[in-house]
Amino acid sequence: MDNTAIGDTVNTASRLESNAKPGQILISRATADILGESEISLNNLGRLKVKGKNEEIEIFEVNQTQT
Repeated sequence: MDNTAIGDTVNTASRLESNAKPGQILISRATADILGESEISLNNLGRLKVKGKNEEIEIFEVNQTQT
């Protein structure tokens, strides 16, 4: 079975992925809001202009710590 994901959310995720450094996980403000006060630590990287968006989006880096 073949599946395809389309839409604004998928496009935004693709743009964030293309801007991430190797091993880095970037997420949008919308995703950060869904996480809320979880145990996942985030670093606010500010705003980024991405292709397909008229306005910059606020981005966060997921802090990857080993326990």
